[in-house]
Amino acid sequence: MKKQAKYKTVIYELKPDHPLTSRQKREIQKLAALPDEKIDASDIPELPSGGLYIRIKEAILDKEVVDRFRKLENELAKKSPNSMIEAEDLARRITDPQTAHADEIWRRTWTKPLYANTRVSIGTKWVQQLEPYMKGSWRHWGMDNKTVLIKKTGKGIARSSFELNEAAADIQRITRIAVHRLYAIQGAARALRARAAENETPYADLIDVDYGEMVPAIQQEMGTGWGNITVLHFLTDLGLACKPDRHLARTVQHLWPSLNLGEREVPSLSEAIQINQRVRWLVEELDGSFSPARLRYIDKILMEISKQGLIPNP
Repeated sequence: MKKQAKYKTVIYELKPDHPLTSRQKREIQKLAALPDEKIDASDIPELPSGGLYIRIKEAILDKEVVDRFRKLENELAKKSPNSMIEAEDLARRITDPQTAHADEIWRRTWTKPLYANTRVSIGTKWVQQLEPYMKGSWRHWGMDNKTVLIKKTGKGIARSSFELNEAAADIQRITRIAVHRLYAIQGAARALRARAAENETPYADLIDVDYGEMVPAIQQEMGTGWGNITVLHFLTDLGLACKPDRHLARTVQHLWPSLNLGEREVPSLSEAIQINQRVRWLVEELDGSFSPARLRYIDKILMEISKQGLIPNP
């Protein structure tokens, strides 16, 4: 006699402050398009008491978030017109991953480890010093001893933990940039080469990837020297994410009061992902779809709302 299969019913609780991703929305749309006769509902339990209420409540809360944002955006436009202009300019200047080739991506990539854990003025000085060596360097940095090659031979980030070939040593001696930062740039070059070999628009595949997968995946590709915030800084220039600071976190907290983001200067990875998920949801809710340029615009607007003092004190 054939054994009857056992099934386990899983019930998920709807969370108004945890919006669906684009991929999840598309999956739901595909399911909704199936004809009734193709759907096996035999093992689906009856809707628990209050289920419809939860859905209506979720829709009301979504509308409240959008309404609060629009009100704050209007207040920002009146108080600081320059903030609106800056947001529009940033949106125009993103490197759209849907169309950007490797050379365009590289111009946005190699600078990021130079700004990690240092003042902007110092990072900018290092960028200027290194720039003469960087055009097209993603094609060869870290390939072999005939090009720039840095090997990690020990733990930590001290100079003694790395071995440099002659070309790498010359660059480090001239620029005086810490070896661990040059090593991080080399890791980014290797990651970009691998992606460019698969796709002429190397980062287009990230458009619909959830942040919980995206950030760790990029960290693993890039390697040592690419922390959460450095990765998000890179993705921000592509319009794929927001680099969360305390101002962005404060506005997101105001829009979603049930969140508990804290007041730290640099958010944890979990907090950064929550912030990015909600900003992306807001873009899709406002526009009906996602675009990198709009994410960059909304990111800047949310940041300026807090900077300009439009968030009431708790």
